[in-house]
Amino acid sequence: MKNSAEKHKLVAYDFVFETENFPLAVQLLDRTGSPGWHHHDGFYEIVLVVEGNSRHTCENQSYLLQAQEILVIPPGMHHNYGDEKFCYYNILVDFDSGKLPLFDIANTEGFQKLFVITPRTYLSSGGTVSRNFLETDDFLQAVILLKTMMELKRDHPSGWQFAMVGKFIELLRLFCHAVCGQERDGEHVDSSMNNIGKLAVNMAQNCAQKWPVSRMCKRCGMSRAGLFREFKKYYRTTPVQFLTRQRLRKACALLKETDKNLEMIAMESGFASGNYLGTIFKKSLHMTPLHYRREFQDGISRLPSVAALSGTAAEALDE
Repeated sequence: MKNSAEKHKLVAYDFVFETENFPLAVQLLDRTGSPGWHHHDGFYEIVLVVEGNSRHTCENQSYLLQAQEILVIPPGMHHNYGDEKFCYYNILVDFDSGKLPLFDIANTEGFQKLFVITPRTYLSSGGTVSRNFLETDDFLQAVILLKTMMELKRDHPSGWQFAMVGKFIELLRLFCHAVCGQERDGEHVDSSMNNIGKLAVNMAQNCAQKWPVSRMCKRCGMSRAGLFREFKKYYRTTPVQFLTRQRLRKACALLKETDKNLEMIAMESGFASGNYLGTIFKKSLHMTPLHYRREFQDGISRLPSVAALSGTAAEALDE
């Protein structure tokens, strides 16, 4: 779908955010005309279609948008809209720089479907795009939240950034809850996609448990080869590497939030020993766990972070 000879515009970070320290923006767009092929510099684009139909082309897939549909376009992914007139809300967010508190929402089935699995379906030239829609009640609630966010951004009352983040968290929870297990009439959702997504959520929520490959295969009803092939298609990493990243995330949180020793942190995050945690930690984040804890206690604002769920920025790790 994407014309490799065509120039793809980069939508720069400082073009969409008022200040670097507050990377969250929302706008209502009602227009005619295509913006042209473009991609985003380090932030996500979340779209809620209000009315009208327009063709959305993203990487290798093209289809007509419908009202009440949610799109999530990750950083670096190329997409374009058609010339048809349609109305939509556009939310732009950088979770990392904004330090927005995702907490456990990132491990839910809905978040995985919106932010990881659905974007992966854009990359394949075959198969069906996974699509996500809001029911009418949820759609009306989302519009109210978005209008409030726009008013806060426009009027800048005292504490408006804090209030805007609060509304965005409500909106994100609404979206993730609404799309869990959802299947649109007439749309075939690949069962392997759902099984892989559920496995990833389960491993993220229970990363300290033992997860031999045989257990992963049983959860998905797949052979080893099938599991690794399908998992890498959606997450760009192996299930073993994905599990290691989840354990590293938990270890990082325990280092920052507790005074537990390294052996205790290793046990609670799923690593065999403190020494092994130290080895994996240095390979991934290029510092020791205790160095990481001291940097956090000293107020260092840009600590290294474990790669995103998609694995696009991660160094491959195998146990």
